[in-house]
Amino acid sequence: MACEAKFNTILGMQSEDFIEHTGKAQMASKLLEYHCLNSKGIHQLEIILAMLFKERNIKHSPVMVQVASLLLLYLKPAEVYVILAELVSSSTNAFQSTEQKALIRWHFTLEKHEYFKLLTTFVKSYLNTTKRKKRSVLIHLNKVGFEFTKYVDVSFKTFLTRFVTLP
Repeated sequence: MACEAKFNTILGMQSEDFIEHTGKAQMASKLLEYHCLNSKGIHQLEIILAMLFKERNIKHSPVMVQVASLLLLYLKPAEVYVILAELVSSSTNAFQSTEQKALIRWHFTLEKHEYFKLLTTFVKSYLNTTKRKKRSVLIHLNKVGFEFTKYVDVSFKTFLTRFVTLP
């Protein structure tokens, strides 16, 4: 009930123009490669993300769209909003301390340069942990002329749902 009250209060504070613009902007729809949401779910996703991005001054977080769409399959929009708000808060707090940054295993990046830093770190980590820096995925991607960093980017943005579908 607290989630519903919080969500409805924040939603009620938004203007009609904001809600209308949210539907027209289709921020989430543009980023979703694959999803199982119906039109009502997509509409709720657009509202949740628009409110979070506005409220928390988030500039870039493609992974958040995927997390929100997956959560909406199982939870009410109000619950998804509160969960994401808490995750954003914990990510923001973690970025303020050098010691905390080192401990982060999973978080939302909130700006473009942070997202690309995460991609680069993942790719370097993958290359450094592979035996003799060669793996079948890398060999295959090189043979077909596909950039590994691009593959990781698409994987992160879609939570692998482009390659392994949810059903």
